[in-house]
Amino acid sequence: MTTSTSTNTPATDNGTPMLTKLEVQRMSDVDLETENPREEMENVGTMVCFHGKYRLGDRDHGIDPAEFDGWDDVEKFFREEMGAAVVLPVYMIDHGGVAVSTEPYGDPWDSGQVGFIFATMEKIQEAIPLSDDPLGAAENILYNEVVTYSSYLQGDVWEWVVRSNQTGEILDSCGGFYHEEDAQEDGEANWMEWETHERKMVTEAASAMALRTSLGALKEVVLRAQANAEALQQNAKFSCDPFKHPQTVEIDAVVWAKLLEDIRRL
Repeated sequence: MTTSTSTNTPATDNGTPMLTKLEVQRMSDVDLETENPREEMENVGTMVCFHGKYRLGDRDHGIDPAEFDGWDDVEKFFREEMGAAVVLPVYMIDHGGVAVSTEPYGDPWDSGQVGFIFATMEKIQEAIPLSDDPLGAAENILYNEVVTYSSYLQGDVWEWVVRSNQTGEILDSCGGFYHEEDAQEDGEANWMEWETHERKMVTEAASAMALRTSLGALKEVVLRAQANAEALQQNAKFSCDPFKHPQTVEIDAVVWAKLLEDIRRL
């Protein structure tokens, strides 16, 4: 079952509602098919495992366990023939789910060694060229690769999703995090960017609406002014007042009409 946690702050510091929300959740089994860290990540170590039921570790390594007399013989082969500088054992437990570790589980019934993870000096130097203790650093890297792979096998892989609070639409998402805390941290950074973006869009839409409202009000003023100018022109034709010159009033009406036409084009 997919479990999820949500971060959805109901309001900002000034009390306005949030426009988006962040959801951090485990990835589904279907999505996990494309997130195998032994295939999708650039690893320093090579993980070679043998098991009759499960295909574990790196695939297509081409090593046949029938050619060896035991785990010591396998490790010797890696060191002498494969150039391994660091070698760690890999143990598996199969009890309500599969997990792996570099340390024994202490369960003689459901656990045992299934292989090794190793790194050559060439790989180590590429990954950590400036390390004062390259072998110690490489051992730590290999340990973390096994921890990551175990998280994958247990379905402990996370993703974050940013949704619109108004429509529920997914605005952005990213998966493949092997720790919930990493997904939460990365998701929060992206969430704040989307919240800022959505607020900017709302502000721009409100400004455009306010401008259209202002233009509509101005158009009404111009229409009334045009009507008044036309009325003055009509009255001036029948007036005996020498100061109300019909030509002047007619020019004003033309000016108002042109202004109205310009506004209609906006």
